Amino acid sequence: MFESISYGSLGSIEIVKSDIPTAQNYIERDLQLTLDLGDKQGQSIAFGLMGELCNLKQEEELALEYFDRQERLAQELHYSKGIVKAHTGRYYSWLYQGRHQKIEYEFKSFDQSVLGINQASVDYFIPVLLSRLILKEPDLALEVLQILTSYSQQLNTTIARFYVDWFGKFMENQNKER
Repeated sequence: MFESISYGSLGSIEIVKSDIPTAQNYIERDLQLTLDLGDKQGQSIAFGLMGELCNLKQEEELALEYFDRQERLAQELHYSKGIVKAHTGRYYSWLYQGRHQKIEYEFKSFDQSVLGINQASVDYFIPVLLSRLILKEPDLALEVLQILTSYSQQLNTTIARFYVDWFGKFMENQNKER
């Protein structure tokens, strides 16, 4: 099991580095190990990593399939972080495809009671905020920024503060330009 976690972690690092072949190798090994072990939570995580990798490869439709598989397992296990990460991954796929209305629809219908005070929940709001900024919907974007601000204050992490500061400054500049 620890071997699987290691492969998944290494794959995740390689995604950040955009080293697609190495990331794919690690994530495929992770997925195979979780399948062999019958580790459904590990499978859910590996499916999510495969989705992230497919987004990096600009294979959004395949990414959506992996995020669907991730969410099905996460739902079965009542693994809320997996549910949140699957939705986040789908939002990014749709963002890359320019399907902003799909993001809005899903965002409004998503049961946000599964969100916790954690980085996965902060990450969940980022593609929604980006989509609203692209659509030039400052009032809707501000609504999400206020949620992010609340999470940022509760989490007190560098990345959460960065999101709030950067997007806050971006929106201030947008308002000045109007």
